[in-house]
Amino acid sequence: MKTLKKASHKRSSYSKLGIFSASLLFSICTMQSAMAQVNLAQVPLFLKESVDSNLVFVYDDSGSMAWRYMPDNLSGNSGNRYYYSSRVNKVYYDPTITYQPPFKPDGSSRYPNSSYTNAWVNGFDQSDGADDLSEYIRFDSIGSIEEGFYMQFNSSTSCDNNPRQDDCYTPILLNSASADIKQNYANWFSYYSTRTLAAKSGITEAFFDLPDNIRVGYGAINVNNNTIDGVNDTDTLVSGVRPYTAARRQQFLTWLHNKSVNGGTPLRTALRDVGKYYSRTDNQAHGEKLLVPMTVPHTLNVAKASPLL
Repeated sequence: MKTLKKASHKRSSYSKLGIFSASLLFSICTMQSAMAQVNLAQVPLFLKESVDSNLVFVYDDSGSMAWRYMPDNLSGNSGNRYYYSSRVNKVYYDPTITYQPPFKPDGSSRYPNSSYTNAWVNGFDQSDGADDLSEYIRFDSIGSIEEGFYMQFNSSTSCDNNPRQDDCYTPILLNSASADIKQNYANWFSYYSTRTLAAKSGITEAFFDLPDNIRVGYGAINVNNNTIDGVNDTDTLVSGVRPYTAARRQQFLTWLHNKSVNGGTPLRTALRDVGKYYSRTDNQAHGEKLLVPMTVPHTLNVAKASPLL
């Protein structure tokens, strides 16, 4: 009898397993048939509409941005050849780069090419004066050079391991160079030869064709404004986020190109100020929506809010 009970129990288990398997197979077939007729959404259903992103650009307007060298530890090394090579000094002229004048804020054209014999000290403000690069004087450790020049790096095992050796460089003089090289050197001098000139030129290129689904605000680390768009104690900001239209681009780039540099480098304070601006609890920014409200139940509309320092 025990044996029969066990057999009966096994048959019962097998029967249940068979019913379950058949049901599962039927469900899978039914589901596959249904899926064949339905186009599944490729994004979560609660993300029904896109939301423009917010970006607050913060410019470093500290005094060190006027320097003609980078990194900082090149200070005091202007008597060395390596100071005048882009191998070490990342601000100095690099012959492998074509230096174009940046776009004007109104987008009508680029700024004009500079001149080798009358190169603007500041291409964004040509009233600052000009230098004749054919008589430009810089001193190295073994004498003087009285014309436009750069130092060509000579690769070797020793030089590759330590490029801060004057024996690793050969002076390349430019008075006898081609017109194209002189033009390139003059454009570098007028639009890229200091940290702030290079930053302004590069930022202009990056922001010129920014997509129109980004709202842009801007400021600088040494700005002192008390209130922006109704948010108190946001000293860093000059203008809150706005749609990046052609008019907005012109406003932003005009401010950037005219920005002077002076003061310290309070980077953390600047980021704190942007955080305060973004932490507002309403959804308005001077008539423009900073955050899209969740007016529809179960619908999430969140605008990305980022700083760029």
